[in-house]
Amino acid sequence: MVIETGLKPVATQKSTSTPMWNPLSQILPTTALSSARFDVQVTGDRDCEICPAVEFSNDGVTWDTPEEVDWKGSLPNYIDGSTEWNYGDGFVDLSSVAGTTYRRFCRFGALAKNATGAAAGPQNAVVNLRIRPKSLATQTLAPPPQLVSSISSAVDVTFVPATGALKAGNYQAMRATWRLLSTTGLVRVQGGLQTSDDGLSWNSAVRIRAADSWTSTAGAWDYGTAFEAPVFLGTAELVRFGFLVSNVSGAACEMGYARLVVEGRST
Repeated sequence: MVIETGLKPVATQKSTSTPMWNPLSQILPTTALSSARFDVQVTGDRDCEICPAVEFSNDGVTWDTPEEVDWKGSLPNYIDGSTEWNYGDGFVDLSSVAGTTYRRFCRFGALAKNATGAAAGPQNAVVNLRIRPKSLATQTLAPPPQLVSSISSAVDVTFVPATGALKAGNYQAMRATWRLLSTTGLVRVQGGLQTSDDGLSWNSAVRIRAADSWTSTAGAWDYGTAFEAPVFLGTAELVRFGFLVSNVSGAACEMGYARLVVEGRST
């Protein structure tokens, strides 16, 4: 897969030190974007410097601050238009771009600033980004909302499956997001899974994420960020995903509807 933005105009904001963000690509899910190489085409340069950059979002609406990509392997990352095509040196790990939090969506673009000695005022250029991600096989699950129910305890946890049996090898790394849609008041949930070798006998349920992340407030998404290698899958052939459920407090049977999204990667 190659992502190419096509030649698009970019502009500066009259400064040699404070760059202006120019988004160039479409909004992209990061499921298949773990690392990538960057090539930059610059034409029509008028005394500005360009650096490829990326911004991240959980929902494609609210965006974090864009940050420059260390695409050349050494500083500085900014280039001028003296050479039309500028080629990146190696793959950039998108999950560890300085100053960013890796989230479910991203958008690529260019940071542009005035070159030293440029005339006062905004400068512009025409830029094309060519992004070549490493190849990954991916799977995304988004089953319908699931009725969940506790077992009348804030201590004991039950597992409610939301999928059938799936090939565990497709989930060598995974990222999970969930939402409690409605609740009777004191139920809490988090993403969970069970493993099996035959699809009949299932091992004890465990949480999907490395750390506990209970959700008890209806309406809010709990977004996964980094992909995690699920060491608890072991050598199991099959996996099924669902919810770990318990009470926030009290001994009544608490219920709700919950939604789960699981993104999986395999090499």
